[in-house]
Amino acid sequence: MTGSASFADKQILSQMVVRAKPVSITPDTSLGDGFNSTIEFRVLESYKGSSAPDETFKMRQFSDRPPETPLQINTEQEFVLFLSSENYKFSAFKQRGRPSSASQFLGETFAPYLVQNGQMFPLGEGRPVPLSSINRGTS
Repeated sequence: MTGSASFADKQILSQMVVRAKPVSITPDTSLGDGFNSTIEFRVLESYKGSSAPDETFKMRQFSDRPPETPLQINTEQEFVLFLSSENYKFSAFKQRGRPSSASQFLGETFAPYLVQNGQMFPLGEGRPVPLSSINRGTS
């Protein structure tokens, strides 16, 4: 069976859905979770979950960039992120690592959307979606 989740399905299947901006990106392979960087985000608006505006959270990421290449991040971009702590754990095992127990990290449940001019543009497959289509308070 194949298919893709609708935007509403993505909200329902995620533990947390937020509009957020990246704050920083830090190279880090010391956690043994198979990822090589940590991205910190600041919440602008929470659509699902317990996050509040101005709170921060961290995601672990893997990049196949050469280690000597500096990490760059655009702190002006906004994203709608679909997140789950369980997905971080699952992704760590897929990367042949062990989830870090020292800290709570979130993993992406679905590909993020870049927010521009009231529209959300998927960074994976899919069509642009109006920002106003987010169901606030989905449980």
